[in-house]
Amino acid sequence: MGYKKIKKVESPSEQKEALDHILKDISTFESLLNEKKVEKEYRLGAEQELCLIDRHYHPAPVVLDVLKDLNEEYFTTELARHNLEINLKPFEIKSGVLESLEEELRKYIGKARSAASELNSDVMMVGILPTIRRHYISKKHMTPENRFRYMIQAMNELRRDEYTIRIDGVENLVAEDRSNLFQYCNTSFQMHYQLDPERSTNQYNYAQLIAAPVLAAGGNSPYLLGKLLWHETRIALFQKAVDTRESNYYDASNNYLRVPFGTKWLKKSPLELYKDDLTRYEIFMRPAEFVDSTKQYNNGEIPELLSLQVFNSSVFRWNRLCYGVLNGKPHLRVENRLMPSGPTVRDEVANTAFWVGLMHGMPEKYMELPEIMDFRDVKVNTIKAAHYGLDAEFSWINGESYSASELIMDELLPYAKKGLNKAGLEESEISKYLDVIRFRIDRRQTGSIWLRNAYDKISEENTSPVSNMILTSEILKLQNEGSPVHEWKLSDTDQFRFENWENIEVKKFMTDELVTLGYDEQIDQAAYKMKQHDFLDVPVVDENWKLCGILKSSDLMNYYREVKDGLTEEKTKLGALICDNPATLNPDDTAQKAAKLLRENEAKSLPVVSEDVLIGIVSRHDLLNITKFAKVKETES
Repeated sequence: MGYKKIKKVESPSEQKEALDHILKDISTFESLLNEKKVEKEYRLGAEQELCLIDRHYHPAPVVLDVLKDLNEEYFTTELARHNLEINLKPFEIKSGVLESLEEELRKYIGKARSAASELNSDVMMVGILPTIRRHYISKKHMTPENRFRYMIQAMNELRRDEYTIRIDGVENLVAEDRSNLFQYCNTSFQMHYQLDPERSTNQYNYAQLIAAPVLAAGGNSPYLLGKLLWHETRIALFQKAVDTRESNYYDASNNYLRVPFGTKWLKKSPLELYKDDLTRYEIFMRPAEFVDSTKQYNNGEIPELLSLQVFNSSVFRWNRLCYGVLNGKPHLRVENRLMPSGPTVRDEVANTAFWVGLMHGMPEKYMELPEIMDFRDVKVNTIKAAHYGLDAEFSWINGESYSASELIMDELLPYAKKGLNKAGLEESEISKYLDVIRFRIDRRQTGSIWLRNAYDKISEENTSPVSNMILTSEILKLQNEGSPVHEWKLSDTDQFRFENWENIEVKKFMTDELVTLGYDEQIDQAAYKMKQHDFLDVPVVDENWKLCGILKSSDLMNYYREVKDGLTEEKTKLGALICDNPATLNPDDTAQKAAKLLRENEAKSLPVVSEDVLIGIVSRHDLLNITKFAKVKETES
């Protein structure tokens, strides 16, 4: 859980003071390591991020109300109002640890579900919620806490202008990010492993090496805003969304992503990571009150190193080294931030078993990685894992190459088993979770693969927004049944039903992949576009996407007929032909209102406008796709 009592760094003098305290904290941490004051125990920790969804499977911005009902120390907010985080107490790594982790996760997710149900909402685990749409990515959906507000303000100032999110995958996504909030599309399951301070450098390097195969086996986020991108799109999205570099070429090529994987191996000390980050990243947050950690340590106290912790929380390394104090003893742990939330609790614990088993049983041959492998290959492997999942091909130690599946099955799963044996786990507990990984590989079904196949089938007869609602309902149903994802099968989606379809807001089922015409566009060019795409009504916008009107194919045909018959003068600009006061919908208008306006205006589609800006279209086809899944009595009404 992030430290919450923070302030934004406002001035150069505050910047200097914050830097001085971080340097003191690093020096104190170095003393703790050198004097062997850092605890040598093996523990596991976990952070579970959840999506809150409404009765139509869309984001439900109710986290503050849910937390009021929960009133538990294990729960906290995340950046978005539709996200909830569970922070479990650490577990000692010994027999029963994995089963205890699963039991605790189920218990607290159940409590969250009960609290959400009081607000006509539910909770679910998924890397990127399929139903999240562009209009949810705005400041009004951000959790109103200082730590989030300061972070977003600082990142916007560092970036200095609007930013384009570009992700090239199976399809391509291009989206303007005006708020720096795209990052809250991501939902993760974060795993913590407490390191041996005397072997921490080698252990961290090893965590970097195994990141790729562990990620390849656990992808669960193939879609974003309706686009099929990477097997684990969260990786690409978070790097883009938290990129604080300016957009000019010089700055972008000479500074560093704020979501780094790393650039080199650690050599002698884990503190190299913190020192390196201080040379690369601006300090924009500090503790609300500075604490002199050197003075604390000299007085015999165990310092929390708050300045270092706050700075470290603003650099989003995929494998993040974290300092902490538990039961009065300082420790060092690695936080794995690569893994998505879901698909089920059993799957998450299986991912944990695989990763923790590998960490705990690090083979001797991986102890000196800088001597046997180029770090650039490790970084490329991780990108390949996120991009291609089980289809990735990896470069490995000593120049060897493996497919992801071959490496996991033939080498890494046996090492993970040895590591869990070493920790004292029973064979039955080890098999219970590592077999989940083995079956995923055998059956070629990770969460990402299931989502892709399911969406392909659902979308054959449905619009993209409706397909995503059906897909999300299927995820929730199967998740609640509890079987791991390698056993999932898509049910008969014809049985899917919307309750109270007439109250569904148009923002949930409108088309937001828009084809528009420019107000100053040539009439002949507009006519060609409409003919090529077989459009009947097309919105006309200015350069800021403000709606100017609608061009109807019937008006265009009448114009050409009248010009041919000499009944009107020939015009060139489109603005002369449009219907400039069309009926429009607000994003929060209901399906029932949309049906009424379509009927009254004898229109085939209606523009959806927010603050005069065009954000979508609702057509008769969109509406019919909703009513197709309404209950019989509701459809008749």
